[in-house]
Amino acid sequence: AEGQGFESPYLHQSEGPVRTDRAFVVVAAGSRALVDRINVRAATLDAMRRAVTRLGIDGTVLVDGRDIIPGLDLPCRAVIGGDRLVPQIAAASIVAKTLRDALMRRLAGRYPDYGWASNVGYGTRTHLAGLAHRGRSPHHRLSFTRAYDLRTGSTGRAEP
Repeated sequence: AEGQGFESPYLHQSEGPVRTDRAFVVVAAGSRALVDRINVRAATLDAMRRAVTRLGIDGTVLVDGRDIIPGLDLPCRAVIGGDRLVPQIAAASIVAKTLRDALMRRLAGRYPDYGWASNVGYGTRTHLAGLAHRGRSPHHRLSFTRAYDLRTGSTGRAEP
């Protein structure tokens, strides 16, 4: 039940059978430019709206966190801590993070100075040292790197 957590060996390991009658996965993402224009949270909610719309489902949509999806013609319910409480949210979180990590490892091959293979874009020391050394790449959010530039006096863009 919601609020009590759940146990599922299939959501805590990377292999094994999935016990379901049907499973659909749709992925949507927001570009760096979109994130810079409307912010991370709004871009995430926009991607959720596009993904749910493409699924073509009916019923209540459960969203991890405190926000519901604006512009969706379905009932929504925000579930704080949903990735710990609701198996479907946990599964969606795993899919999203797995895809993000794969994309970041791919970018790490072109931009090794930022440590993206291991920090997947988080502002770790390695990532910040890469920014200080190389400047920002075309994949860095300007809204993040502008703040970094102001703090450090760094400018410029990295080339692959």
